[in-house]
Amino acid sequence: MFQLLKKLTIITSLFLVNHVSTTNANTRSSLPPLNIPYSRHSVRVRIIDTTSVVDGLPLSLFIEPQIQGFSTLSAPAYSFLIEYASSRKVLFDLGVRTDPQNLAPIMANTITAQNWTVKADEEVRQILEENGVQALSIEAIIWSRMYSPYHPPSRD
Repeated sequence: MFQLLKKLTIITSLFLVNHVSTTNANTRSSLPPLNIPYSRHSVRVRIIDTTSVVDGLPLSLFIEPQIQGFSTLSAPAYSFLIEYASSRKVLFDLGVRTDPQNLAPIMANTITAQNWTVKADEEVRQILEENGVQALSIEAIIWSRMYSPYHPPSRD
């Protein structure tokens, strides 16, 4: 699964490059500049399907005005492994815990009270290690949000 997603990311990137390079000159000039500073360094970014899904989230938390016929959202969660040429690794986000009932009481109670369904088949650490990336080789974790049923993997 991890390798497939990596290939999918590469294919998507190639499509975007090809799409931009094959658009006509008028369209290309109307695109906003990216203003990415020059660098001799690059990173490899791999998307990880964390197997995490939160169902029943109110759509109004994300979209306004409400779309007629849609009131809830099923939200998958993805992590991103960022690898530097120097072998340094950073992980962006961690997915959802496989045991959401053991979250902090305020979060576990919110999930129950809001009637959300929180599910994850595997921990990100397990997915990484099944694909040859040792959890202890991760130098830092970047959290994209301050609250939620997400958590860091145990280092036990």
